[in-house]
Amino acid sequence: MNSRNLERFVAGIWEQLALADADLAALEHGLFNADLASRILLTIHRIEKSCQPFGLMGIRSIANAAASVVERIRDGLLSITPEAVLLLREANAEMKELAGWVEATGAEPGAMNIDVVARLDRLAGSNRPPIATGNDASGNRVLVVDSSLFFRQLLTVALEGQRYVVTAVDSAVAAVNLFEEGKSFHAVVSEIDLREMTGYELAKWLRNCPGAQQTPLIAMTAPASAANQSRALSAGFDRVLTKFKARQLYHAMEEMLGPTEAMAERMCA
Repeated sequence: MNSRNLERFVAGIWEQLALADADLAALEHGLFNADLASRILLTIHRIEKSCQPFGLMGIRSIANAAASVVERIRDGLLSITPEAVLLLREANAEMKELAGWVEATGAEPGAMNIDVVARLDRLAGSNRPPIATGNDASGNRVLVVDSSLFFRQLLTVALEGQRYVVTAVDSAVAAVNLFEEGKSFHAVVSEIDLREMTGYELAKWLRNCPGAQQTPLIAMTAPASAANQSRALSAGFDRVLTKFKARQLYHAMEEMLGPTEAMAERMCA
């Protein structure tokens, strides 16, 4: 990120984070109305959008998860509790900390706290009555392939929250080794920009591997451009998703494997 772009980004995101802080304080003091919730949601979307050109996936992931919670509050699908407001304020504080790193170094830290994302996602899926399902995909084995420790942890927490059994590796070579050892998975979620062996090459290899030819493959890329999508689909991926939007991933997994019990509960909302 060059210095001029950094200055513009920093000025803009601190302004948006301050607006979110003020509105969340009003929410905390019981001044809720639909306009306030919509304003908070718009601010969070602006924060997420401002990070996209710079690949700041930590802030974007927190903003995306927070937006899901605020959207459900706005629509009356989630109760406004002190715990919910406190979590949203914690998320805003976490984004401030990451913005401080960006301002000081031009990048996010290598290791980030993903716990707040997981708790926001759980909150967005709470307050929903359970339903019975005769085709529960809970327990299906999913292989996650990503060179970033942050995203391996983020995807693992997200998928385990939906009751999948997750194995995570940092390279396509490590993924190939698992299949060559006789391991099998119900789905593979892989980033594209891997070292040594790319995600495209991994997909092609899997489509020629007797034990994986029919395994659903999901590509995660940032951003999911038309060119990336076309190349990924040609290589053998079944879906190409933006990195990282939990709802997109859950929907794709549900389409290919069927709903887990956790997803079935979401469908009831």
